Amino acid sequence: MPDLHRAANVAKADRRVAWWLVWLYPSAFRRDVGLGLVDALDDRMRARRAAGASSVGVRLPAIADTLRNAPVEWMGILRQYRPAPPDWRKRTMTDTLLQDIRFALRLWRRRPTFAAVAILTLALGVGANTAMFSIVNAVLLRPLPYPNADRLITVFTKSTNFRQGLLSYQEYEEIRRQSRSIEAIGLVLGQSVNITGSSEPQRLVGTFASGAFFDVLGLKAERGRLFSEEDSAPGTVKPVVVLSHRLWRQRYNEDASAIGQTLTVNGAPLTIVGVMETPAAMMQSPGDGYFIGGVDLFLPVAQYPTPRGLRSAFKTLRIPLLKGRDFTDRDDLTTPLVAVINETFAKREWSGEDPIGKQFTTPNTAGPVTVIGIVGDTKHYTATEAAMPQLYAAHYQVPLIFSSLVARVPGPPMAITNDVKKAIWAVDKDQPVWTIRSLDAQVGATMGQSRFLALLLGIFAGVALLLAGVGIYGVTSYGVAQRTHEIGIRLALGASGDRVLRDVVGRGVRLTLIAVAIGLVGAVAMGRLASTVLFGVTPIDPPALAAAAMVLGAVSIAACYIPARRASRVDPVVALAQE
Repeated sequence: MPDLHRAANVAKADRRVAWWLVWLYPSAFRRDVGLGLVDALDDRMRARRAAGASSVGVRLPAIADTLRNAPVEWMGILRQYRPAPPDWRKRTMTDTLLQDIRFALRLWRRRPTFAAVAILTLALGVGANTAMFSIVNAVLLRPLPYPNADRLITVFTKSTNFRQGLLSYQEYEEIRRQSRSIEAIGLVLGQSVNITGSSEPQRLVGTFASGAFFDVLGLKAERGRLFSEEDSAPGTVKPVVVLSHRLWRQRYNEDASAIGQTLTVNGAPLTIVGVMETPAAMMQSPGDGYFIGGVDLFLPVAQYPTPRGLRSAFKTLRIPLLKGRDFTDRDDLTTPLVAVINETFAKREWSGEDPIGKQFTTPNTAGPVTVIGIVGDTKHYTATEAAMPQLYAAHYQVPLIFSSLVARVPGPPMAITNDVKKAIWAVDKDQPVWTIRSLDAQVGATMGQSRFLALLLGIFAGVALLLAGVGIYGVTSYGVAQRTHEIGIRLALGASGDRVLRDVVGRGVRLTLIAVAIGLVGAVAMGRLASTVLFGVTPIDPPALAAAAMVLGAVSIAACYIPARRASRVDPVVALAQE
């Protein structure tokens, strides 16, 4: 009993020492954490006494800690009441700015991580917005390089299968004659052309236009003249051609004597009457040359070339023949017109019937056309186009403007390029061979815009993910900094660092789960809205959504872990010294 009574007295004495030491701190500090600090000091002295330390060894460390930390708290109180400089009202804007800069630099040195997060967030935000504005400005906002560009429109025809079709010359004349709202209208149609008569035939980019086309765009001739509406109209068309400045420089070295020379285009000799002047705005921004950008030659619209050959290539392209027969060499101009149709055409026109032997007419055929075969649906323009009715005509019965040779090779497709050129030139030395490429490259070219948009969205998604990670880290780090005092008290009262780590990370994980759930709902909703532009991807793609949720969750947890780990290693004495 005497030992127990003595131990109780010693414990009470240690408790009183702890209270005396806490009274050395400022009153505001005592009000906030006084009791907790007394408990912490008492616990530490009790642990030392249990370890066998003497009274001096028990109490001296507590006194030393107090003498080290109490002055720091008093200095903080005194700094709060330090008077402002007498001339603070007379400072100029420059002085204030310099003071803010010095303060920012000091803060940067004291908290480099926080400063880095803030700077990175601003840099990503400014960079992303600048990039987006540059794209929008180039595509949507920047005007075309022509006079009164805001008054220009493009007129198309519209049918069931084609949202934008071409006008016939008769429709063009009717619009010119009847329209009261259009000040001027010109006809234009891009079409590559063959240039012969030199060492090697060439295929260039041509534009067939009416004379009024130049007036609509306000285009002028740099040398010579442009052709007129009469020069380009059927019945009065003249054998003339206008060169672009680029072709004039490349082929004639900007020689003025090129005006009046003859250039053989599509087998017809044409007189060069002028050189197109490039608009000044287009020279500053070559990408703005809508209508004439990249064009080498301008020709009268009535010179649009007559058809000249295209073969069927079902077997080579592995388009399945579902029923009937393919074209043969007997399907020529001496036999009745025949056609192969696709499956969609057959189902739309003769659903439930056998289309073989059925006949139909078109505005471009002189008589009825007999169906001899049915092939599978295929995509001719883009990977996202819907199946539409299509027909294939025999090469010798309905020749088209240009021929395309399709070959399937056992090895690398581009290895036969030179052999193909030599074989074609052995038959016709004036036949240009233009754009030889593999089918993969051809398909890839049609997906250029989609790939660009996907790349753009991917870049912005990456920036958004990085911003989200930086933001989560910044918010979590700031929250931990605000709770440093509380964390110090918890550690001083015996809470373990692992407990603090779990608490901080757990709070971040709960917020992340809520955010991911909201994001998944938004992603599903936006996916339904974007379903019309998706190809091969359903609006609700569980693997993609799960992967996105996992990535975002991992980034969020990683962003929470770093400040949580730092918080778990806070020195309680240092934490308690911070207000």
